[in-house]
Amino acid sequence: MGSVSGLAAADWMIRDFLDHGLLRRMEVAHEVNGSGTVNWRHTVELVPAAMSRGRPVYLDTITRRSETDNRNFATRLHRYLLERLSSEYGPVLDLEPVVLDHEPVEQLDALPPAEECEARLIAEQRQTYSQRGIDLLEMMIATVRSLEMENSLGLSLYGTSYFHHVWEAACAAAFGNDVEKWLPYLPRPCWTATDGSSAETDTFIPDLVTIVSQGELLIGDAKYYRPSMPPMLGNVPGVNDVAKQIWYKECLIEEAAKQGYGSILNAFLFPADTTKVSLMGCVELPAGGARVDAIAVPFLFALAAYAGDKPHDPSTWRTVLANAIKGIL
Repeated sequence: MGSVSGLAAADWMIRDFLDHGLLRRMEVAHEVNGSGTVNWRHTVELVPAAMSRGRPVYLDTITRRSETDNRNFATRLHRYLLERLSSEYGPVLDLEPVVLDHEPVEQLDALPPAEECEARLIAEQRQTYSQRGIDLLEMMIATVRSLEMENSLGLSLYGTSYFHHVWEAACAAAFGNDVEKWLPYLPRPCWTATDGSSAETDTFIPDLVTIVSQGELLIGDAKYYRPSMPPMLGNVPGVNDVAKQIWYKECLIEEAAKQGYGSILNAFLFPADTTKVSLMGCVELPAGGARVDAIAVPFLFALAAYAGDKPHDPSTWRTVLANAIKGIL
């Protein structure tokens, strides 16, 4: 079978496990007058018979008992690989992680060297007669080789179940971001004890703050979901998100004016299947009060900007956004 990728091994082994379960090695033991089935061949060969009316009678019998060997190396390695691969690749394959805490099989604390694993699995193959067992052991050998190679080369598969963080980074790449410059002007909560001692804690941080033009500033909040605007309103930011965006603007407006910015644009940035930044609508708190605009951002174009797939000019996107808010086509 050679070598396989960790992802391919995970897919094969998890699906094999779901169909056939954990690899098991049965340990066979023979005992005198045990609770297992009588092995008459052994009994006749090894136990002296007493004669009764010309017939042999066996006062003792040799019995055969089979039980699962929970210390078998191949079984323990199978458990280790299943739990490790399903944890690393299960989310990518849309498969649940395999957790075998209920199994009496002894755990391996770490993956032994590939050379040791291969030698012991080959020895196990010589005692295996089912095609499934032979194929599984071969896949385990290939998987161990692959994991050792990935480790030596420093290869990994990275993913995230929090894609909204990626969307925040994509919007920052698409429009540019100078948020660090403006953080000193956002007030922090200050806690004071009865003895007069005080300390400040962390504050809210905007997703992005960037210069739109010589006299305009943009505060953006990247939201990774698809809103439905009136008349069928749904899946929109809550009042806390709206209030937070308005608070950002109120906190920065004085310093922005000092630095020559007479206008601050405030916007939620939503992913959309479009090719151009466009205005979807707005929200006001209260009605007729402070406003935050809802902007549709081209999803694939923003990700391409984030990935650096092609040349990108954030200033162009900022200009288009500002024109969309102002109704300039």
